[in-house]
Amino acid sequence: MTESPSGSGSTESSPTTESSPASAETPMVPANTELAPAATEPQEVAGNDALTPVKPADAPAPPTEVVLRGILFALPAILVGIVVTVLLWRLHFIGAIAAFLLAASAVWLYTKGAGAPPRRGLIAVVVLIVVGLILSFFACVASDLITYYGEHPGEIEFTESQFVTDNLFNPEVLSIYARDIVLFILFGALGTYSTIRRLLAARHIR
Repeated sequence: MTESPSGSGSTESSPTTESSPASAETPMVPANTELAPAATEPQEVAGNDALTPVKPADAPAPPTEVVLRGILFALPAILVGIVVTVLLWRLHFIGAIAAFLLAASAVWLYTKGAGAPPRRGLIAVVVLIVVGLILSFFACVASDLITYYGEHPGEIEFTESQFVTDNLFNPEVLSIYARDIVLFILFGALGTYSTIRRLLAARHIR
């Protein structure tokens, strides 16, 4: 039997390797295990309707009010209103009823021409209606003067035109029509107010 070079008779033992402290503390991770990604802040997902702000629908623009065109449309109502007022007056109806129709039709035609109820042109419409009512009233007075002149032939030394002109603005003659003047004003104001209010309400509902 051959002796070992060291001269000892003990059996040769296999060398051992001491584990380092670092290797003992490091956990072993299997090679096929994937590490979880680090937590990140939540991001908005493109195309997500819940995260996309929704803009409100644009409100329709209000119609443009063309004042001059509305006044031109309302003029025929004034002219027709004067004629209708005189006809009703000669038929012994209350002429102030025609004042209501004159005001209402003037406002309605103005709205058709202007494209919107009178707002910017409200003062212009009111002035137009007032002028129409004044002309209608004096047209009724002139009609009465012409009738009176025709019923008294030869008794008046003036011509018909002179007689009408001299008495049309005579305070004594106009005092006879005090009640009619008040009715013209009331019916004209009622026709203007009620028509404007109805048109504005209809526009608001739409």
